[in-house]
Amino acid sequence: MPAALIAEVRDFVRIDHQADDDAIDAFLRSAASLCEDFTGQMLITRSVTDMLPAGQAWRKLKRLPVQAIVSVEAVGADGAASLLAVADYGVDID
Repeated sequence: MPAALIAEVRDFVRIDHQADDDAIDAFLRSAASLCEDFTGQMLITRSVTDMLPAGQAWRKLKRLPVQAIVSVEAVGADGAASLLAVADYGVDID
């Protein structure tokens, strides 16, 4: 979470030290994740990783809006990842 957001929460709950910043960060991440799961919308612009099953059908990403897809990897059963060439997949950000 951005440091400014943690500071804003610290000010709101009147905490005058940074000893609890890790706990505040964890609470913010949990609350944001619950809200994003419910609404399907990202609250804060950031990079995320989505894992989807392979297949021929179009798949919708978990959270929107999408600004860019940087890379696509295939992950084998052994957990090894390999980068896919752009020609090997389709993207429709709409």
